[in-house]
Amino acid sequence: MKKKLSCLMLTLILVISALTGCMGQGVALTLNADGTCTYMVKYLYEKETFQESINQAAGTSPLTTADFTKAEETINGMTYLTFSRQLTFANAETMKMTLTDLTAYINKLKEGSVNAALYSTETINSAPFSEMSLDGSTFTAKATSTSDSMTSSMSSDMAKLSDSAAYAEIGKLNTKALKGYDSVYAYMKSCGLIMDYSITFPANVTESNGTVNGATASWSTDTMPADSRLIAVTAGNPLSADTEAPVISGVKNNGIYKKAVKLQITDNVNVKSVTVNGITIGNTFLKASQSKSYKITATDASGNTSSVSFRVDSKKPVIKGITNGKKVTKPVTLRFKDNVKVKSVTINGKNVNTRKATVQKKGRYVVKVKDTAGNVAKAVFRIA
Repeated sequence: MKKKLSCLMLTLILVISALTGCMGQGVALTLNADGTCTYMVKYLYEKETFQESINQAAGTSPLTTADFTKAEETINGMTYLTFSRQLTFANAETMKMTLTDLTAYINKLKEGSVNAALYSTETINSAPFSEMSLDGSTFTAKATSTSDSMTSSMSSDMAKLSDSAAYAEIGKLNTKALKGYDSVYAYMKSCGLIMDYSITFPANVTESNGTVNGATASWSTDTMPADSRLIAVTAGNPLSADTEAPVISGVKNNGIYKKAVKLQITDNVNVKSVTVNGITIGNTFLKASQSKSYKITATDASGNTSSVSFRVDSKKPVIKGITNGKKVTKPVTLRFKDNVKVKSVTINGKNVNTRKATVQKKGRYVVKVKDTAGNVAKAVFRIA
């Protein structure tokens, strides 16, 4: 673990990468009345876990240079080492272009740096936002994939449950895997992961899918939208005016599938939350591989809701009463079972009862049993 942390800090940089331990980031955007803007970013690393690695990263990571203001902060009983830096912009358009373009972001970080050579695509893997619409009254942005902010106590699949840009395997998702929590975000927060975003306007915020406090809208670890799309406005009502429910594509309601299925959840404004069998996750791209029943519910920022139920069944039916390839001398009574439902049974091409069938005459027999998902079991035997 120590070696892994050391290697991580040597290559880690301003965007939190595949992590270990308790850590996080805070981002604060401010639009000033005179049109200028500021962007403040703060990275947090739990002191006990990361102190040694941070010391070893001195001179190789931008975080350890004088570019960042260093401090300590106690949150929920944990002490974090923090690294903060503020960037200023002449106007909102310039800030938007810089925070959504990796090259522009790196160049901005180099300005006034004590060691500009440390800022490169080898040390910074993405811009803070993948997209953004920003002016004096409207802020809509998609935060960069949050899977880069996972703790090592989570599996890669668990990390994807809060990554809005990657398919998350939901088959093994349950409260036991989340240590009793019914929300991936709540579990992440309990692990010490911090995600804080905010934007402050010159005027009061009228609507947001985050928390509103006067002129500021904010989002935190357990209130991040499922699609990572942050919305705040000081005029108009894009959220409350929305009457369209989210769309869940990739499966049919009450459908049964014999192979893994992929789902995508979209909305005309914002997918605020997604639940899988009652557990809240942070993803709109889902993959269901494990044989079981699923209920997916998606809700947008206005409260419009869509749900779909389906089942993945990759298990073949069971044929009892005979061994495949066996030769017998007595009549055979066959029984057919499936974990969901047997749809059809044929013996030598003829349909028979889907529960039980008896074969008495001499000859070669081919039995095929098909379930509602399309899985087929086959047995061949002979009565001599």
